[in-house]
Amino acid sequence: MLWLWIACSVKVPDYLLDPYTFAHPQCSEPDHLRAVGFDDAASDVAQQHARRRLAQSISSSLKSVQVSTTSVEQTQDIETSLSNYEAVSTVTAHFPYNHLIRDVEPVHRSREGYRALACVRVSDIEQEIRLKHQDDINELERMYTTLISTEDVRAFTSLRSAYLKSSEPMVQDVELLRSLTDGQSVWGRSLGAQLQQVEQRATMHRAQNPVSIVGPSAIESSSTRLGTLLQAHQVNVHNGPCQSAAGYLVTVSSNSTVSKGPMGGYVATYTVDIDVSTCADPVTSIVTMPIVESQGYHSSKQRTAEAVAIQSASLISTPGVFSTLLPLAEVTQY
Repeated sequence: MLWLWIACSVKVPDYLLDPYTFAHPQCSEPDHLRAVGFDDAASDVAQQHARRRLAQSISSSLKSVQVSTTSVEQTQDIETSLSNYEAVSTVTAHFPYNHLIRDVEPVHRSREGYRALACVRVSDIEQEIRLKHQDDINELERMYTTLISTEDVRAFTSLRSAYLKSSEPMVQDVELLRSLTDGQSVWGRSLGAQLQQVEQRATMHRAQNPVSIVGPSAIESSSTRLGTLLQAHQVNVHNGPCQSAAGYLVTVSSNSTVSKGPMGGYVATYTVDIDVSTCADPVTSIVTMPIVESQGYHSSKQRTAEAVAIQSASLISTPGVFSTLLPLAEVTQY
């Protein structure tokens, strides 16, 4: 019974009650993160709980949400959109560096059970992350240097898309380091600054390359809806001819065809097409494509079928071709 008396009389060390106020000598450096685990029956389970709590506490600090809302204002029959953004990014995070967490021996045993301490050094995490991404970092640096010096908007758009795709695997780790170091990670700050500068260049290209939309009044609603969708991506849009040699000219046209339905009556098909050219060379088409197609039916009146088709026309998303022409800003709707 001696062991039981000893276990009951042993005081729980302060570092197992408050590991941050009372740092264990093996986990006392400023960049150490710590967590305590408990189990009433087994020491190894207490250690597992300590490691898990530490990993979970790190992961829980990595989640943030980007929210964007788009409101539409109408002024003299021309729609404009306003976008509002909250927070910075959307990250679903976990901690993939459990192997860096170490147990501090010995596990403490008392009347209540077993208590264990686990800790991890942030500088070890940062070193592991840099090694993991080293090849990608070098390639990203090369792409970044080219991006910053690229003046052609379409070349910039294509390279930016590749750059952002290549940086995606690093984003979670950048957020991890940012949260653990309060933004003091050298690599995290460097990559974050590069991403910010790329987006600043994207903003500049959108501002310097406006989209001018022209078309007959019959399809005004479709053209202004296209403008609203583009504005949600922070594109500089105006209705009317090009005002300078920079940017794109989008000519909107429509067509309506009518046929007899299988059961009689009239079936009208209404389509809206766009023809995109540069303002510097408006006669040379880059792409011509349909953006809307809708149908209307009436048992006896052709004009009514056509009116129904036009009223049913709706452009619900930005045509994908614009993501190759301009570095669109991301829009996430909730």
